[in-house]
Amino acid sequence: MRVYLADLVHNARPGANVLTGSQDYTTPLNIGHIGAYVKQVYGDKVNLRLFKYPTNLLAAVEDEPPTVLGFSHYAWNSDLNAQIGQYVKKHYPETMTVMGGPSIRITNEDIEIFLKQNKWLDAYVMYEGERPFANILRHVFENGTDLSKDKDRQLRNVAYLAGDDLHFETIAATEQGSLDEFPSPYLNGFMDEFLDQEFIPLFETNRGCPFSCTFCAWGIASMDKVRRFPMDRILGEIDYVADKAPQRSVWFFADANFGILRRDVEIAKKIQEVRSRTSLREIMVYDSKNTHERNKEIAQILGKFDRQKEIASMNMALIAVQSMSPEVLKHIKRDNIDFSGIAKLIGEYHDVGVEVKTDVIYALPGESWEEAISTVGKCFEVGFDYIHINRALMLPGAEMETDESRKNYGLKTKFMVRRGSYGDYSANHGTLRSMEVDELVSGSPTFSEEEVLTFNVLTWLVFIGWNHGRLSSLLKYLRDETKVNPVDLLVKLMEVRGEAFADFSELLEDFKRDVDAVMFEDREAMLEHFYKEENWASLMSYIRVELRYNAMLYSDHDLHDQMNLAIRCAIGELGLDGDPVIEDLMTYIQANFVDVHSIVKNEPCPEKVLNISGTALRYIDHPDDQEIDETMHYDLVLRKSLEDQAATREFLLEYEYTDDPINAIERLLGARYASVIYDAPYRLGDPAVNMQTRS
Repeated sequence: MRVYLADLVHNARPGANVLTGSQDYTTPLNIGHIGAYVKQVYGDKVNLRLFKYPTNLLAAVEDEPPTVLGFSHYAWNSDLNAQIGQYVKKHYPETMTVMGGPSIRITNEDIEIFLKQNKWLDAYVMYEGERPFANILRHVFENGTDLSKDKDRQLRNVAYLAGDDLHFETIAATEQGSLDEFPSPYLNGFMDEFLDQEFIPLFETNRGCPFSCTFCAWGIASMDKVRRFPMDRILGEIDYVADKAPQRSVWFFADANFGILRRDVEIAKKIQEVRSRTSLREIMVYDSKNTHERNKEIAQILGKFDRQKEIASMNMALIAVQSMSPEVLKHIKRDNIDFSGIAKLIGEYHDVGVEVKTDVIYALPGESWEEAISTVGKCFEVGFDYIHINRALMLPGAEMETDESRKNYGLKTKFMVRRGSYGDYSANHGTLRSMEVDELVSGSPTFSEEEVLTFNVLTWLVFIGWNHGRLSSLLKYLRDETKVNPVDLLVKLMEVRGEAFADFSELLEDFKRDVDAVMFEDREAMLEHFYKEENWASLMSYIRVELRYNAMLYSDHDLHDQMNLAIRCAIGELGLDGDPVIEDLMTYIQANFVDVHSIVKNEPCPEKVLNISGTALRYIDHPDDQEIDETMHYDLVLRKSLEDQAATREFLLEYEYTDDPINAIERLLGARYASVIYDAPYRLGDPAVNMQTRS
C-alpha cells in the first residue's frame, strides 16, 4: 500500500517567516511519529513517504498516486490542504484522503459540519494520531477504503460520514496508553532527509497539558494528562540530531510545558552538553506554568542569551502572563496559574544572567483598554526583558472560538492574511492558488474597535522601543528612578502633535490606518480581494504592517530624529523635562542609529563619541566588570565592527535590497536586529579606543 503523509507549509516565497536568516520551517515530527508507528506495525506492506513542500507532494501524487494521503491540519496550512485535497480527489478519486490536527472544532455537530463542508475529505483523525491512523490502514487492507464497513466500530477517534450520518467514537483519556510503544522518527532515520535540507529540528519529550486556557487548543479534555516519552529515547534523539546536523543553530521543543517534569532538568543538561560540541545556539521551549524554581534551574543550565548577536527572544526564560487582570484571567480560565512573586523570580533569573520574556494577549474576552494598558504597565514594573504582545486570535478547537464564547462576550472579529502563508503551486492539471487567513478579535462591548486599532500602535512601540532596545535605556530609567511607568510615556507619545515631528505623528496614524486596511469583515471578501490578479501580485511582496513599519523607521534617519523630538515632547508633558540623565539618554538614543543604506554602499559606519554621566551609563549596556562612578562623566564610544558591517551588507544584498530595500531591511530585523544599532562592546576607560574619564 502506498501511503503519503504531508505536513505542508507555504514555501512559495522562501524566507517569508525568517527564524534563523536561512531556514523557516521545522522537521515534520508530527507525521514522522505517525509514519514511524505505521512502519513498525506494517513493515514492508506499506510504502511510506513524508512531505513538507506542496510541489513535491503534487509531483509524487501525479507520478505514483497513493492509496491513502494524510494531511496535518493547522492554522498555517488549512487552505493549502483543502486546495490540494480537492485537486487530488478530482483527478485521482481512488486515493483516500485523511486529515488530523488541532484546527477543528471538537463537538460532534461541528465535526459533522466540517466534513460536509469538505466533501473531498474521507476521514478526520481527532486528537493523537498514531493508533487511529494505523487502524485506518488496517481497515483499508481488510475492507478497502469504504469506512462504513467498519461494523465493529474499531475506528475510534476517527470521524467520517456514512451517507449524511456522522460516525465518531472517542477513546477515553484513560485508554490512550503509553507512549513507550511509539518508535522515534529520528532514530529510525525518518527525519534524515529533512535534516539534510536544513530544516529546524523539532523535538517532543511529552504530550498533554494540564491547563485549560480558552484561547488555546493544547489543554482540551482529551489531552489534559501529561504523558512522557522514554528518557533513553529522548537522549538518543538529541545525540542523533547533534551528530547528523551539527551545524544547525536552532532547536525547537514542542512540549506544552517544558519543565513540568523533574527530568526536564536532565534533558536541559544534555542539550547544554550538545551545545558545547556543535553550532547549536538557540533553544526554543514553552516553559511550564507553575514550576518557576525548576524553570529557573533549566534557564541557568541553558545559559545566558546574547541579545546583541542572536535572534530576539530565543533562549530567554518564559513566564507567559497573557493578562494581569484577575477578572480577565477568570474569563480565559487561566486563574489557576500562579503569578505571585513574579518580580522576585525575574530578579533571581537576572542574578544568574538569564533574561525573561512574557506573552501578552489583548482584546481578550471581557477585557477593557484600561486593563490591557495596566497589563503592559505591570510587565514593565516586574522587569520583563521582552514583552511579546499579540491580539486575540480565534483558533478552531479552542473554547474562545466557539459560538457560545463569541456570544457570551460579544466578540467581534475580522480577517487578515497570515504572513507568508500563500502561494501558487504548479501541478499537471493547472496551478493551485492558496492563502491562509487568521481571524482576530476586532472589538467587544468592553474594548471598542477604535481602541483595538490604537492598541496596535502601542504594541508596535513596545516592540520597537523595548524588545528591539531602541528606547530601553530611557524606559528603564523611567521605571527605576521616576514615578512614570514606561507605558505611560508610550501612550503619551501616541498623543503628542507638533510641526517639528509631523512626519512621525503621521507615521503613527498611517500605521493605524494600514492595520485597519488589511482587515476584512469575512473570509470570503478577503479571498475575493486577493485573488484578483493585481492584488495577488502585490501579496507576493506583502509584509505585515508592523514589520513593514519597523523597516521604514530603521531605514529613515529623518523619521528617527522626529521620533526623538516627539519623545522629548512627551517627556515634557509628563513633567520630566530638565532631567539631566534623561537628556544624556536621549543623546545616546539619537546617536545609536546605524545607516544601513550607507553600509550597503560600502561606506564605513562612523565612530561616535558621547560625553555621558555615570548615572546615565548605568542604563546603557556596558561590560559587567566595568565599575561606574555615578558622580563622573565618561566618553562613550559607539562603534560598528567592519565584520558586522560586512555581514549586514551581505545579508541585505542577498535578500534583494536593490529591488526592495524595505523588504530586505525587514528581513534583516527579523534575523539580526542588532545590525541596525551600534555594537555593545565599547570599553569604558579602555585606552585601545581612547576612552577618557572626566570629573
